[in-house]
Amino acid sequence: MTNKSRSAAVGVFGGSGFYKLLDDVELVEVSTPYGEPSDRIAIGTVAGRRVAFLPRHGSKHTIPPAAINYRANLWAFKELGVERVIGPNAAGSLQTKVKPGDFVVCDQFVDAVCGPEYHRQLLQLVHRSGCRARGRHPGGPACPRRGARHAPRLGQQ
Repeated sequence: MTNKSRSAAVGVFGGSGFYKLLDDVELVEVSTPYGEPSDRIAIGTVAGRRVAFLPRHGSKHTIPPAAINYRANLWAFKELGVERVIGPNAAGSLQTKVKPGDFVVCDQFVDAVCGPEYHRQLLQLVHRSGCRARGRHPGGPACPRRGARHAPRLGQQ
């Protein structure tokens, strides 16, 4: 059974900047059968809701993507009662209207990895939330790939 103060319905894997969005933060350590998660988990509130946050690359950004213990990270969220996981990320765009720092709610997925399911309900919640992010784009495609697949020259254009 999960201790109420150490629980959250929503979990976020992300970068260190997210810490600034949480109020009343408590850092907790969770052991898992898969080893240690990337870091301690910050549990706090956002708009009155309990949210768990885990920096997937570690708080000092020392864990490269191939070394992230995804199983341990997900298990730790499960132990804390997380029912929904959000995994924001930074990526480039080939669209000139999408500038660095813009927020895109991806609603089209071309999966070249392994067929993950993207939760339509979560997309609807983001749309209904009235997100006021600078440069918010209400839709767009995402084409996840495993590892680097584009030539550096393409990424610079």
